[in-house]
Amino acid sequence: GWEMSLEETLKGAVLENARSVARKGLPPVPKDLVVGDPSKPPMTLCLFYQYIEPAWSAKEHREALAKVNELARRHRVTGRGRCAREGLNCTLTAAAYDIRAFCQALREWDKTFQDTDFKLTDGLPYTKRFKSFTLHKKEELVAYGLPVHRAPSIKDNTTVHLEADDYHKMMAEPNTVIIDVRNHYEALIGRFNPPANGAEFIDPKVRNSHELPKWLALEETQEKLRGKKVMMYCTGGIRCERFSALLSQMKRDNPEFQTEGEYMVRGGIERYMRTFPEGGYWRGKNFLFDKRQEQLPELKPEEQLEKEVESVC
Repeated sequence: GWEMSLEETLKGAVLENARSVARKGLPPVPKDLVVGDPSKPPMTLCLFYQYIEPAWSAKEHREALAKVNELARRHRVTGRGRCAREGLNCTLTAAAYDIRAFCQALREWDKTFQDTDFKLTDGLPYTKRFKSFTLHKKEELVAYGLPVHRAPSIKDNTTVHLEADDYHKMMAEPNTVIIDVRNHYEALIGRFNPPANGAEFIDPKVRNSHELPKWLALEETQEKLRGKKVMMYCTGGIRCERFSALLSQMKRDNPEFQTEGEYMVRGGIERYMRTFPEGGYWRGKNFLFDKRQEQLPELKPEEQLEKEVESVC
């Protein structure tokens, strides 16, 4: 129930799961990983994105496409990715040692990837692997309709990346709003539900990311955000990066539109849910774009989850 204190909601949180691996060693392969049939080993899922600023030149972009394809072949990695002049975004599967070797090779190829938060989920069944590797050449990592020459700067962005446990605490604070930066259909099956007197939930109800810049420019939207702490979230973090950079730029361009700061959860819902296996303030399911299709709080009873999905819908 919502009468629980903040301290009570933090019980059971797995704080090591909240921490980014950026500029750190990758987590070791779990000692208890059961291999079974060596021809069909358990899979590790890897989610990551990395913006490049200043953007790659056209030549560097071509070289990046070739290099990532080469590394995927060498380390037996499958999955899909988007490669634009502004960076790289991938959802990959491979055996536990292979995926770590791929991530390390990316770091050695381009030092920018030292800053990347590689999110690894070990022990998935072999059937959850992608059959092949596909890397698409794109104008943007997220289709906001803001190509490189028009895109707001990530480096000038003042948004604070909070670890999942600190983000959880902020949801209980007054004078705060929390924006679901995903598409409306994703919010329909699951979303954050902050406690009473905490953050006010805002769903922009967009059909795709392309509609978000227009929504953010609306006077009524800016009125809701003015003078508030502005929290935001998406599945893995990437949609918040450019969205929050756009919000930062709008504030610089319009001194009358100011907030009490912007905050995103590092690693998105994906990492929050791994940090709060009982769900925390999350209600329902997290829609995923990989072979898992959805993510559920591991320790939440199925009956309670079904009720939440029905009430969210």
